[in-house]
Order: sequence, then C-alpha cells, then structure tokens
Amino acid sequence: MVLKKGITGFGNTHSITINEINKVLEKIKYPYLYSNIIEPQVNNNYFCINIYNQNEKINFKLLINNTFYVIAGITMESEWMNLKFIDLPDDFINQMQSDEIILLDKNKLEAIVPNNEINTLGKEEIEQIKYWGSKTYGEIIFNGYD
Repeated sequence: MVLKKGITGFGNTHSITINEINKVLEKIKYPYLYSNIIEPQVNNNYFCINIYNQNEKINFKLLINNTFYVIAGITMESEWMNLKFIDLPDDFINQMQSDEIILLDKNKLEAIVPNNEINTLGKEEIEQIKYWGSKTYGEIIFNGYD
C-alpha cells in the first residue's frame, strides 16, 4: 500500500458520498448485517459502520476512508484517536473484494509508514501527521485530525 495524496482528508478534491458507501455495503451478505452508518465528522476522515456476524454472535466496526475505498476493521470499543485494528474475517473479506476496494489487515495498519512515503503527501497532510505524531498506516489513513 502506498499512501496517495488526500488520504488524510486534507487537500483532497473528492469525498466518497453516502450513496457510494451504500453500494459498497450492498456486498455484505449473510451471516453479516450492517447498521448505524456514521458519516465522517469534523474530527475524522472515515465512515464507521457496525457489523454483526449472526452465526458467531460477534460485533465489530468497519471503517471506510472518506477519500479512497480503503477498508479496515476495528473493535467495538475503539474510539476516535484510539482505534484498535483487527483482522477482518476471511468470509467477510471474500464478500468485500473488488478492484476498487483495498482491504487492510491488522499487520499493515499497525506498520510504521516510511518517511519517504509520508513525504509524497501534500504539505498540509505532512503538517497534520507531524502535529498529531501519527506513525502507522492505520493512524494516517483513519485519523481523527481536526
């Protein structure tokens, strides 16, 4: 994964709409249900959707970056700048896969982003990353910068 300009939500020229998110969510099939779609707020750059596995009786949250179709899973207890990333279940990943969607696993989300990759982002993005002390892909792609 290489970070693209605008991934932080700063300096981007396109934001994903709720209609586009609904098209992505249409891929979710049994045993999964989704609910409570929270759109990006002033202090974050991602959609947050509750997911429930009816068979396993497990809940998790799905994050979708507001600029690019980058998707991650987090625990239900995760909040704003304290996101606890998880690996999405294999059967869920199979449902979501497409050419336009990038699904990131926990290892990638917790990996440190090399400085040379951060330096390819826009000036305002780099400033925000430095200000907030973001180091990992997860912290940068799914941020709570305000």
